[in-house]
Amino acid sequence: MSRGERIITIPLVILLIALTIAALRVDLASLLSFEATSTATEETGISANPVLLEPAPNRAGDPSQATFDVIRIDPEGTSVFAGRGPAGSLLTILANGVAVATVRPNTEGQWAVAVEHRFDPGEYEFALAPKTGEGRSSPSPQRVSLHLAGTKKPPVAVVEREAAPQAFLPSPITFIYDEANFTDAGRAQAAVFAAFLKERHVATATLTGHADERGSELYNIRLSQERLDAVVRYLREAGFSGKLVLIPMGKREPFAGAERRHLPEVEAFALDRRVELKRVQ
Repeated sequence: MSRGERIITIPLVILLIALTIAALRVDLASLLSFEATSTATEETGISANPVLLEPAPNRAGDPSQATFDVIRIDPEGTSVFAGRGPAGSLLTILANGVAVATVRPNTEGQWAVAVEHRFDPGEYEFALAPKTGEGRSSPSPQRVSLHLAGTKKPPVAVVEREAAPQAFLPSPITFIYDEANFTDAGRAQAAVFAAFLKERHVATATLTGHADERGSELYNIRLSQERLDAVVRYLREAGFSGKLVLIPMGKREPFAGAERRHLPEVEAFALDRRVELKRVQ
């Protein structure tokens, strides 16, 4: 190779080396960039298979928030208590600090109980004592005072609430299968209906009658009407004189207040056999 050829070849070799190094740096940079992006994606938890996390505990169901809606004391018969509380909690009803009944709110957070207990004339303070996780009872802040005179007229306390009464209608009256007779809980709830309507001086109440899905449409409509008639008789005998609008629904409107898919079929059907207070004016 002549001297002139060597002078031309050396710069070309140097140029090729420089281009090769530059290409390697670009590839290295792209690789580093890809690794950084992959790491960032992993850190933020993005994944093709998302992980389901357990929800945070719900602290809204505090049993100390249980309250009365209705207290109807009958010295010579059956007294009725009704109210609200966390679904499934166990509540003890206290009269001047003495337990007279225990009750468990339904899936809607409503409860009602009929009590066979003799109440002598005098002053009474009623409270609810929810069971805590340790099994101990501590009365809730609400207190309801009643004066029980030596008369036959049952005193009634209807606890007023800040929200509109329409939002706090009593839970339904339930019935025995294929009958127009109240269940035990339904009879207690019928007393709550009467106290609610009378003490709030309701002029017009709309009631709907219902049956479970078994049986023909015509049969269930008739059964719904018979259940409505049973409630009307009870309310009239209890002294309610307002207007009653009756709507027999048959099996067309299953009870939607509970998580039916979590209930055995027999319990869901029991909730369907009912009379509901839909509206008051």
